[in-house]
Amino acid sequence: MDLIDDSWKLSKADLIHQIAAYLWVHKGDEHKNLYEQITGARIAYELYSRLTTNKDIDTFRTQCIMGIVDYIKKHPNATEDELTKSIEKSVAVFKDQLEHM
Repeated sequence: MDLIDDSWKLSKADLIHQIAAYLWVHKGDEHKNLYEQITGARIAYELYSRLTTNKDIDTFRTQCIMGIVDYIKKHPNATEDELTKSIEKSVAVFKDQLEHM
């Protein structure tokens, strides 16, 4: 059993963060600012990613639902087959939008 395996592998961001921490701990407070800046940048990026992704998903979901509602309003006498095709088309667009985020 290896003590050090792939579970120890760091992402690029983790490696940069660890280097900044190492410099601060071993080289003194002159590197504290670097560590603070990298930590702040990582937090800001993570928050931005989470907020924009969820917002985009909600927007796409609403567009999908409103597209279905609009079709039903415009075609009140649509057959079940026509309605199914319209819903499938709207869901396919939604899926495509999510895949290209």
